[in-house]
Amino acid sequence: MTTDICCFGIMDCDWIATAAPTVRLLSHAVGVERIGIMVAWITVIHQIGGASVAYLAGVLRIGFGTYFEAFMLAGLLCIAAALMVLFIGTGRRGVAEPATAKAYS
Repeated sequence: MTTDICCFGIMDCDWIATAAPTVRLLSHAVGVERIGIMVAWITVIHQIGGASVAYLAGVLRIGFGTYFEAFMLAGLLCIAAALMVLFIGTGRRGVAEPATAKAYS
């Protein structure tokens, strides 16, 4: 039991690998001034999406008797997301300048 808890505590640090690159990419997209509120909104949307999909999977399980439909829907949503990623940044006309933070003295 203690080993499981320790392993969960160590292995549950996957957010470290994605938080920094996400914030960096987002700062280039929205600017340094708005990065805090945008990260907050992304977190809120992520939590609402996770909760609603978990509920939907339960509804599908009750309705069909298996999780097959939920897994198929999840797979289709992953394919759709992968296709949407291909179009990120294709509509921009100019090259965005890197965002820099203002230094206060």
